[in-house]
Amino acid sequence: EKKLYWYLKLVFPHSNAEYSARFPEDRVLEKILSHYIHPTESDPVKRQNLKMYVVTPIDQLSVFMKSERRLPNSLKYHELDLKKTLRENLMFKTVVEYPELHVVVKEQRCEEYRARVP
Repeated sequence: EKKLYWYLKLVFPHSNAEYSARFPEDRVLEKILSHYIHPTESDPVKRQNLKMYVVTPIDQLSVFMKSERRLPNSLKYHELDLKKTLRENLMFKTVVEYPELHVVVKEQRCEEYRARVP
């Protein structure tokens, strides 16, 4: 079976952390996040760095992808669905090089991203 693998840059602004990895297009976004923030199954070093995310319920997180179709000095984001696959989330969106996903806690800084939705 042939699969497309996406190289993702995951930005966790509340922890000042960034990680890059490859994931298959049929992986659900929630499962990708659990690789980093699951309380027991994630890498212990990443889990320590991302402590704020580990203790936050997954339904309290939002993921935004930086939009490539924007004016030179403007910043726009697409809000992604944690319950959908990478393929479903990236469909009909322009991606240059690799998707840059920002993981934010809904109660904090989320509005900053939502205000910039195209």
